Amino acid sequence: MAEYGIQISAKDHLGRITVISGKDADEFKGTLTEIVGSDDAEHIINAMALALVGSESVAALAPLSPKSAASQVQSGGGSNTAANGPQVATDKYGNTWTYGLPNAPESNSRGAFVLKSWVDKSGKPRKKWFDPAAGPLWNGGPISKDALEEGPWYNG
Repeated sequence: MAEYGIQISAKDHLGRITVISGKDADEFKGTLTEIVGSDDAEHIINAMALALVGSESVAALAPLSPKSAASQVQSGGGSNTAANGPQVATDKYGNTWTYGLPNAPESNSRGAFVLKSWVDKSGKPRKKWFDPAAGPLWNGGPISKDALEEGPWYNG
């Protein structure tokens, strides 16, 4: 097994684990940059450094806040708003997720809720608003199931 100087592991809301590693800081930063882009890599590395040294300053963490991540919910960097028009995605289970609906309620932390449509085990069609981080187009980083905001049932 290879030895790495720097390694981070993250688990997303679907339970998938991602490991990013490098034998030194330059290799680690290069790998991270390939995955998330140079700006996000810098923010992640700064946040890691702050956590390791125990700094009380959180100013460098602001770019990683959930509200800034919400602007990256849509593929292509679009925001989760009706201004971009509704966008539909299907997850690996065949559920339909509709982003950018004008009547979507706002979540407290990640922009507008996303409408999920599915058929339950008894064959009944269901619709409910979900936290954008629960949907298939979320690319704002791993969010634990406990951190997902509960959305209301759709009444339309």
